[in-house]
Amino acid sequence: MTDVSRARKTDRHEGVSRRSLIKTAAWTVPVIALAAPVPAFAASPGSTKNGLKAKFKAWYTREQRVNYIDLIGRDSQHPATGYEQITDVAVGQVVTGVSIYAMINKDIADAAWAPRNAVGDLYWNKPVKVGGPDAGGFYTYRIDYKTASTAVTTAGTLDLDARFHFRAPFGNGNAVQVKAMWTASITPSATPALSVASTNLANLDSDGEYVYLTAPGS
Repeated sequence: MTDVSRARKTDRHEGVSRRSLIKTAAWTVPVIALAAPVPAFAASPGSTKNGLKAKFKAWYTREQRVNYIDLIGRDSQHPATGYEQITDVAVGQVVTGVSIYAMINKDIADAAWAPRNAVGDLYWNKPVKVGGPDAGGFYTYRIDYKTASTAVTTAGTLDLDARFHFRAPFGNGNAVQVKAMWTASITPSATPALSVASTNLANLDSDGEYVYLTAPGS
């Protein structure tokens, strides 16, 4: 075999090897591309649909011939009676405007309300009358959460400290009725204005009995 024929044979073998490599490479690239990590599209805070879960307690009692109305959340004496949760929160959201509205069929002066224990007004302001009477004879009292703004740092459920206990005396009469509504604002969100009302009207008597006002889903 001449040197020229050897060279042609070598080139022919090398040419096949090159085509094989190119062909293999052409199929390998997309496989590698598919195997590479693909960034997940996390839900943005603005697209999140949030919810509100809450529980409320009212208590009518009599002490030393004086009638009292108690509005109670989770406190040291009753650790499991109330809570407030913002559900499906995302990092980057901010919660503001957290309030409780208690509707009571008694006209009670703002100065009459007082915290019942050490944590009674630690996280919440005293009730303030903001309306009434309505057609049903109810006056509305607002209780504001003292933390004006809460930033979400962990996705999931945001627990707000619902410990409060306020008491006010009122005149004679056993026909005490109470209902409640919780409100909050969260931004950015697909549901920026949150509110949930009690599912029942509490009819309290003078025997110290109490009735939960439970919001849907709580």
